[in-house]
Amino acid sequence: MSFSNATKVFIASVLTVPLTYVYNMVMLLIQWDTTSPVVWLIGALFILTVLSVSVVRSSGSHGYGVKKQDNYQFYGFMGVFLKVVEPNLRSAHGTMMCYWHGTGMYAMNLLIVTAISWNNSFIEVGLFWCGSIANSMVVLLLAALSGKHGLTWGTLLYVSFALISAPEFLKIWRQRQIPKTGLPPLPVRKRSLDCLCMLFLTFASFMAVFRGLAILGADSQTIQDYVTYIEPYLALQDPAPFPRIQMLVYLFYFLPLYIVTAYGLVFEGCYWVPDITVIHAGAAVQAQIIHIGASLHPRTPYVQRVPPNGVSLFLFWAINLLLLVGPIFMAWNFWNNFHFASREAITRRDSTQKKE
Repeated sequence: MSFSNATKVFIASVLTVPLTYVYNMVMLLIQWDTTSPVVWLIGALFILTVLSVSVVRSSGSHGYGVKKQDNYQFYGFMGVFLKVVEPNLRSAHGTMMCYWHGTGMYAMNLLIVTAISWNNSFIEVGLFWCGSIANSMVVLLLAALSGKHGLTWGTLLYVSFALISAPEFLKIWRQRQIPKTGLPPLPVRKRSLDCLCMLFLTFASFMAVFRGLAILGADSQTIQDYVTYIEPYLALQDPAPFPRIQMLVYLFYFLPLYIVTAYGLVFEGCYWVPDITVIHAGAAVQAQIIHIGASLHPRTPYVQRVPPNGVSLFLFWAINLLLLVGPIFMAWNFWNNFHFASREAITRRDSTQKKE
């Protein structure tokens, strides 16, 4: 009996349930509190190896068959791993990240493998996946290294995920087909959807700077009131400064993307902008879902959750939902309106400059 690539990957991913349970039971039997951390790491890497080898035989999909093993926080499955190897995942941010990887990322992995099996394009989902995993690993690694637990053995697993993601990103990027169109360009003021994108980019840029200054300790009373009454979660540092690192990512990584995207909206021929918007959408969705969930999660200290009054809740949800939905809308707009970002637009622009 032969199975399709998608079926093989799905079966391999389902094997994480019994494998993580066996791994946890073995660690308990050998008294994990007196065992060298190397044993825990070898056990976790063994699970990853078993899953990856079972999928490598299906060409083209091996990069998506390795599933993250710390997605399961039920009793008896990964208790030892969470207590000893990676305690950072027991925080509110870590819990929400596990939920996202176990649902959103898992669904994207299956979609990509299914598209490969059916010889369909998976460029959009692939770029979205790259943005999501990149933001997740950057925030988790930097926050873990600067937190109270410091460098843990689980960090080596995160490095392996990053090393797997990088070549897969390059592979997906090379498969990108540049759209061609003969439509004439229009001024940005006559493109209503692009005007909405510009408004969002302005708002998102302001919030990136504003929240970046907030976590850097600005003395402005407005910023202090924002942290106190709307997003006190930004001040959380125990066990690791996850919100601070995420806001720094917004300031130093997302803000340049906003500027580049705005440039692509104004000047035609920036055929790489649709790719950037999809990558940014994946990163922003991952960042905002985890940020919103952690701000309301019971594992976050009560004084650092969103205050339970109407104004604070309204502003919190309005700001963060806009930052969540805006990148998705912007990516959708670019991918459905190629007439401004295409190679033919470059030809038109060059010919116009020569005439001038």
